[in-house]
Amino acid sequence: LADATFKSAKLNWNLIDAAHLGRYQALLLVRRRKIAPLLKQIKRGGAGAVYGDGAVQVRWRIGFDGTLVLSANLSEKPVEFPPVPGRSLLSEGDCGLALGPWSVRWSVETPR
Repeated sequence: LADATFKSAKLNWNLIDAAHLGRYQALLLVRRRKIAPLLKQIKRGGAGAVYGDGAVQVRWRIGFDGTLVLSANLSEKPVEFPPVPGRSLLSEGDCGLALGPWSVRWSVETPR
């Protein structure tokens, strides 16, 4: 990576207040407890689909009876995604059936 790209992505700890630090710690805890343990169960690469401009969904098969699903809307408009039957692990932003702008949802889809 270019040095300028690295520097622009590096977190400036002097600008982080206690509220933001707590939020980051909570997100990292969810990742460590709920998402990371599932990564060991992924047997092969995921399948991705694009929904509108800047919105994607990636699905990874885990074990024999589930699918880890990442739905991300990285655009400025709401985007509808297919429903994921199962449980939500983490949602950020407006995460109804349509994900609002700059929203993300991690889910585990289970068979019905």
